[in-house]
Amino acid sequence: MQEKKEHYRSFSNRLSLRITAIVLLMMTLMGVGMVLWGSYVINIFSKNYFHALMDVTNETIQNELTSVEVATIYAARDMERHLSTPEEVYKTLQQNIADVPEKVAILGFFVRLSPTVILRRDACLNPTS
Repeated sequence: MQEKKEHYRSFSNRLSLRITAIVLLMMTLMGVGMVLWGSYVINIFSKNYFHALMDVTNETIQNELTSVEVATIYAARDMERHLSTPEEVYKTLQQNIADVPEKVAILGFFVRLSPTVILRRDACLNPTS
């Protein structure tokens, strides 16, 4: 029994045990540090990726809205020039729809005429048909 106690109390055994504990502690701390640093880096990269994706989407939407805005401004200017008769309004609307490029998301134009304008009941101003 005396020999076993001396075996555990020997300097080389205690030194080996302490070195092993210190190395284990250092490896655990390094592993935790690497996991934390990796999650931080992945978080930064994902934020940058989604910000870039949002910028591209924003630019696409902005270009689409700008082209629709320009097309409606030109259509309004044309309509102001041709408001003398409903037939001219109809022809102008047809021409404006034909002039709009395919990539612009305009399905049609709407014109609200003054109540003083008298239209025949069978006359329907639908330039998209």
